[in-house]
Amino acid sequence: MRISRIIKLIIIVAAATYLFQNPDKVTQGREWASEKVQQWAVLLDEKGDQYRSPEKTSTANNDTAVQEPNTHDATHLDGAVWAKKTLKVYFDVPADSMPEYSAAWRRAFDSWNAVDVLTLVAVADKSKADIVLTTEDRSDTQQAGVAQTQFLVNPLTGKRVMTHVEAKLNVHYLNYYSATRKANTAEHELGHALGLDHTADRESVMQTQGSEYGIQAVDINRLKALYQN
Repeated sequence: MRISRIIKLIIIVAAATYLFQNPDKVTQGREWASEKVQQWAVLLDEKGDQYRSPEKTSTANNDTAVQEPNTHDATHLDGAVWAKKTLKVYFDVPADSMPEYSAAWRRAFDSWNAVDVLTLVAVADKSKADIVLTTEDRSDTQQAGVAQTQFLVNPLTGKRVMTHVEAKLNVHYLNYYSATRKANTAEHELGHALGLDHTADRESVMQTQGSEYGIQAVDINRLKALYQN
């Protein structure tokens, strides 16, 4: 018994020493715990209707977007939201070798930030990002872009909280798009990453074609409706 106590004491002292010498780990632990509390608070909130998307569609798998033919991106978020209002964004596009795509993502980042509903903050560490903005080169899909989303799901209510998104621009198709259509596509995919579903509205960045319009007033109003308190 005394040996086990001594071992426990050694472990506690070692852990305390490590944390004392690495205060950044303490901060990271607090941030992680705070984020989990926020996520579960939203999941368990009974006022679920305020988080439901105005244009409810069919559900998707919990960890990825569903591919459908003849659509820009077949993400079905079904009212999923972030539990926090400040999101860390990592740009995984080399500005030197892919300047048009870097510029498209930067414009989308700035445009959604200007809406002033959620705050997007660029980070240099990909592992700390809530949202990763990147590209892919795929001919085996008809999608010019996709937002692959991870959720926490309340099994009783079906309410979803977004935990991570990787948004991709498909250069296989977008290489033939104008700079404006590339930027509109980036705004469309980042819109998904913030919680917006597709809409049947013709003049909307979230219409299924996804590249004909930039952010419109109707898109801003939908995002505000998702995050109103």
